[in-house]
Amino acid sequence: MSLNIGVFFSSIDSSFGIGGNNIDFFFLEYDNYEGSIIDIKLAVEYNLFKNVGFGLGYEHLEVDVEAHDSSYPGMNFNGNLLFDYSGIQLYTKIYF
Repeated sequence: MSLNIGVFFSSIDSSFGIGGNNIDFFFLEYDNYEGSIIDIKLAVEYNLFKNVGFGLGYEHLEVDVEAHDSSYPGMNFNGNLLFDYSGIQLYTKIYF
């Protein structure tokens, strides 16, 4: 079974607005393995000049994999692997 949901939103304003925000969720279950990916980015942006903008955002990424059997050829993995990080972003955008 597989499930993929994604939402992307932004605002179109000349100087201040919501950046390229996204909320993505992916889930996959195959045989004795299952896993998911969650990716969230929320940001606000300010265009100081016509071709230069600045942004402040937050991002969270989470990857979770679980195996219930170690009989897959070439793999000896039985358990759970979880990787995640979260952080604040400060960035500059240059438009051409």
